[in-house]
Amino acid sequence: MKKPTPGTILLHAVLIAGAAITMMPLVWMVAASFMSAGEANSLPPRLLPRDPTLENYTALVTRLDMVRNFANSAIVTVLATVLSVIGISDAQTALIIGFILPFDRILDMMRTVVNVSGDAAVAVAVAKWEGELDETVFRATATV
Repeated sequence: MKKPTPGTILLHAVLIAGAAITMMPLVWMVAASFMSAGEANSLPPRLLPRDPTLENYTALVTRLDMVRNFANSAIVTVLATVLSVIGISDAQTALIIGFILPFDRILDMMRTVVNVSGDAAVAVAVAKWEGELDETVFRATATV
């Protein structure tokens, strides 16, 4: 093994110092995520939290509904992967995920309206057929 020269040692020292300086914001962000409210804004800034807490992470999961957002991302990822594996092109996958799926909620509401209206119409028709429909109650105006 060749003995390192002073220039190589200096170069490695500068690179390590640069890497440490580059990593400091990331290290501070992770440390600040475990700090209590207001501690990250204190002067002078602290690198490590006084009393580490998971309060910020519980607020993230509950307030921003991160579990639902993660599930949405997982569903889209799995759907895109399955469509790709069965031979659907990327353009077709983008069409399915980007154009058809967002309208599914609206279409589901429309299907619900049709189902409820149909069920009500059938119930009224059967009740009238069997003589069980009270016409006065049926025709009365509902007051709420």
